[in-house]
Amino acid sequence: MGMYMIFCSLPFSLFFYKGVYGVPYFSELHSLVLFIVLGVGADDVFVLVDSWKDTAVMYPGNVVGGCNRLLTHRRLFHCYEHTMGTVFNTSFTTAMAFISTGFSPLMPIATFGWYAATCIVANYLFCITLMPPVVVLHSLYFSSMSSYSTIKSEDKVAAPTPNTVTPVPPGELEMIVAGADHNIVAWGMIRKFLPSQLKGKRRR
Repeated sequence: MGMYMIFCSLPFSLFFYKGVYGVPYFSELHSLVLFIVLGVGADDVFVLVDSWKDTAVMYPGNVVGGCNRLLTHRRLFHCYEHTMGTVFNTSFTTAMAFISTGFSPLMPIATFGWYAATCIVANYLFCITLMPPVVVLHSLYFSSMSSYSTIKSEDKVAAPTPNTVTPVPPGELEMIVAGADHNIVAWGMIRKFLPSQLKGKRRR
């Protein structure tokens, strides 16, 4: 569906380009917009799907088969709110870059800019209208047919207690601490599960 959405934005934009803008010129340069829209559209779909997966952790529970509509609505609302703003920022800046190209004194370059900007806007509209229902329906009724599945609350693994921590070899521990040294939050999380004699150690 993501590929279908991306390819549909091209003829949709072409209708506005020729019918509304009244520009009859179309060359091989304009056909290269396909590769630009593929890159931007794939990124938009990735942001949407990844945000939907993240909501499974924020709102744990089983939504397969439509058994919990309230949970599905909460997940969709959070996913849509995050995706709409993030994708808008990337699409807006890209579209404005092509609009600035539309003021070029060279006619082929100017028309290319207006056509590309229209394709980016159309791709954004399709992403926030067509893709969310597809992602939700896939998660509700088709998730069991693929590796894409909803995280259930009963599947979450409980955090280990300090008494059950398996000792880590010194060499591997140094690698863990060195990698976490660049992230204070990650170091704080790792520090909870370290033996008491190593909690005060941190590579400078």
